[in-house]
Amino acid sequence: AFETAMRQALRDNDSRINEAAQARLDGDIAEYTRIAKEIIREGNFSQDIVVGAINAQMNAIKRGEITEAEPTEDMDEVTSIYSGSDINSAFDNGDYALGKEIISDLIETKVANGMEEKNAKSSIRSSLTSYWKPLYKQAYQSGDTTEMARIRQILYASGLYGSANEVVKTTQSWLKS
Repeated sequence: AFETAMRQALRDNDSRINEAAQARLDGDIAEYTRIAKEIIREGNFSQDIVVGAINAQMNAIKRGEITEAEPTEDMDEVTSIYSGSDINSAFDNGDYALGKEIISDLIETKVANGMEEKNAKSSIRSSLTSYWKPLYKQAYQSGDTTEMARIRQILYASGLYGSANEVVKTTQSWLKS
């Protein structure tokens, strides 16, 4: 109840929460990250409260309303300021450094919550695959070799698919399934 009240107070009294939520909804992960880290660095609120406030604000924006009730979270869990979709947005926007930073942060968060590192990486890789595989197949079907190469480069840059040769093998297997 205390953390819910803190998140609500932060949403009500700090306009940056709305700015961060809107930036994330607009796919501007760099701006979202900048604002969230700025609020966290001030030291008044924990990362969990800041992220919770931004997520609640994003939900309110999506619904077109501001609500008082928020979903309760497991307070023992460590949360990241990122979600899996932020990785794809960063890579899609060409910000490979941010994409890798998000992957690293999500792996650390999953490990801190008790997941083995290899399972954390596998989980994130699976999330990337479900986003990029249909786009790769679509590019293949339309003969867009530039987009195919861009997607292979993204997969390689993520560090989750192995060597460049292994990325090629992975994408070839996608075309068969």
